Amino acid sequence: MTTEGSFCAMMREGNAGRRELLMALRADGQGLNCIGGRVEPGESREDAAVREALEETGLNVRVIHKIGNDLYLLKDGQIADVASIYLVQVMGGELKYTEEISGFRWVSIGELPTLKIIKRPCPGFPMGRTYAMAEMALSHEEPFLRDYFTILRKDASDRDVPHIHNRFE
Repeated sequence: MTTEGSFCAMMREGNAGRRELLMALRADGQGLNCIGGRVEPGESREDAAVREALEETGLNVRVIHKIGNDLYLLKDGQIADVASIYLVQVMGGELKYTEEISGFRWVSIGELPTLKIIKRPCPGFPMGRTYAMAEMALSHEEPFLRDYFTILRKDASDRDVPHIHNRFE
């Protein structure tokens, strides 16, 4: 049976205009992970991303766009899991720790090779699926991402909005 995973890319423009992704530090010591998890029966991947963001971070998000292609995990030569990552916008809530998550960190693409990131085997990605998802989110160059960062800058200058890009380092 193939399972599905859905993950969130909460992004911001960091120092010197570099793109940064919010990653979660797993409480079990395995390292950094993308925010997300399993799709429940009858749930869309987009709905799962929204639910997982709230459960894992306390933040209410909305899906903007899917980023890149699905990534697969193999078991005994068969597809065992498929995962998608979505650019999301934080709409409200308060960032919190959970039993699964002991911290959060903004990461840039240049830092990825130096970080302890949970490693799940993924065909074609020797650093694992989580690394591949983070790299895909941080390097994706579609017009919607440029528009998204323009919106974030406008929101930040116009009023105090509940976007984590203004509140957490």
